[in-house]
Amino acid sequence: MAVRLLRPLLCHLCERSFHTFDRLQVHKYRHMCKLARWEKKLVCSQEFFKSLHFQRLNHLQSNCSQNKLSVYMKKGTREKPFQCEYCQKMFTENRSLKMHIRTHTKEKPYQCEYCQKKFTQNGHLKMHIRTHTKEKPYHCKYCQKRFSGSGNMKRHTRIHRKEKPYLCEYCQKRFAIRSELSSHIVAHKPYQCEYCQKRFSQNADLKKHIRTHTHEKPYQCEYCQKEFTRMNGLKLHIQSHTNERPYLCEYCQKGFVKSSDLKRHIRTHTKEKPYHCEYCQKRFNQSGELKIHIRTHTKEKPYLCEYCQKRFARGSHLNNHIRTHTKEKPYQCNYCQKGFTRKSSLKRHIRIHTKEKPYWCEYCQKRFKQNVALKTHIRTHTKEAPYLCEYCSKRFATNTSLKIHIRTHTKEKPYRCEYCQKGFAASAYLKKHTRIHTKEKPYQCEYCHKRFIRSGDLKAHIRTHTKEKPYLCEYCQKGFAASGSLKVHIRTHTKEKPYQCEYCQERFNQRGHLSKHIRTHIKEETLSV
Repeated sequence: MAVRLLRPLLCHLCERSFHTFDRLQVHKYRHMCKLARWEKKLVCSQEFFKSLHFQRLNHLQSNCSQNKLSVYMKKGTREKPFQCEYCQKMFTENRSLKMHIRTHTKEKPYQCEYCQKKFTQNGHLKMHIRTHTKEKPYHCKYCQKRFSGSGNMKRHTRIHRKEKPYLCEYCQKRFAIRSELSSHIVAHKPYQCEYCQKRFSQNADLKKHIRTHTHEKPYQCEYCQKEFTRMNGLKLHIQSHTNERPYLCEYCQKGFVKSSDLKRHIRTHTKEKPYHCEYCQKRFNQSGELKIHIRTHTKEKPYLCEYCQKRFARGSHLNNHIRTHTKEKPYQCNYCQKGFTRKSSLKRHIRIHTKEKPYWCEYCQKRFKQNVALKTHIRTHTKEAPYLCEYCSKRFATNTSLKIHIRTHTKEKPYRCEYCQKGFAASAYLKKHTRIHTKEKPYQCEYCHKRFIRSGDLKAHIRTHTKEKPYLCEYCQKGFAASGSLKVHIRTHTKEKPYQCEYCQERFNQRGHLSKHIRTHIKEETLSV
């Protein structure tokens, strides 16, 4: 047992006082350990504190318990005989191991009597209780400012002493607080991947990254045996089995697996868009959407296909593209067993069976199966056309429409029919054309059961039953069942004739009229021959 002294003992390095010789020597030993770390040498290798080390050892041997002596010896030799059964981390003391194990078991045996909050360590509880009692037992000897924790007081004291004991090994810059050093080291990205030389700020991030090279998936689902590279991914996956959705929206009570998903969802209610583009000031409700949008300005495409070297701006687009090579269709419809390469495509397809239309227009209350269809529709109200053709300056409501239009300038037709080799500017055009060969008519009228090749033809046909004419002429207010009919009609007001004959340069307001006119030239050429 240590003998208490009547007069306090002072540390000659920092002037801190102690009531026992034992505690003073332990305190000096910590100074020496810090000094050793700064010098990057082992504890017992420096002549400066060898004598103090042996003084401490002799004192423990004569005055203290065998257990305290063994702990001291282990610190000096770096011996760590106690191992965690969960993560294999090693510890010098059994006490330290017990506290560490609680990070795995989530055990919190120490409870606050004021608010019932629980803690893994008694020291943490004591610190917390002072937030209730407002007790501040530690005071600065320079300015008398008081603190609830000794650590806070020590850090504050360094401001007066100008002491900066924490040294960055990369740039030799010094810091008064360990956390400031840790934050600073992040800028150096000290952890490097041995496979691709990519650098990381934290060792944990490096370990996760390495698994993308090794394809290691150490975390397995107990329900379906699916494996994951990250524990967080496994936790979220398990909730798909348990149907647990702990995060509820205060506006509509919809539940979410992740708090981040809830935050994004709430913005659909509040209309908040906190992220804005530095190039065009467009705003977004998700930081991920902003990053992807910025690539439309920078033309950056960081994701590379290993099969054809094509590059993509989004990782999800790359994954979907790779399936065009592998022919993999992992998402299957429970109603008709049809397979899909994308989960989003399956969701859209299922709505054909369920007749669900979850997206509705705030201007006219029209409902849609897809969010992108709603966004496109809203632009018919706002007249927004953000996509500009670089060839003719014509504007479009969607990026897809712009791409298809540009091919009228470049004459590019990348989609070819496997039956007749005819080329098309858009995949949708090819799908519709292919049905001419296969005789497939997937769209059926619910009133008369007549079938159609195209969904647009079905919609126009249904209006013959409902007498609905949603497309109004802005000049004379005449209504039309189809948007194409409205476009043709508007040309009678604007006198626009966009279709030109390549033989005589005569212009027409309808494509059909041009086709009929061209036949007169072909007939003339045939007769002359």
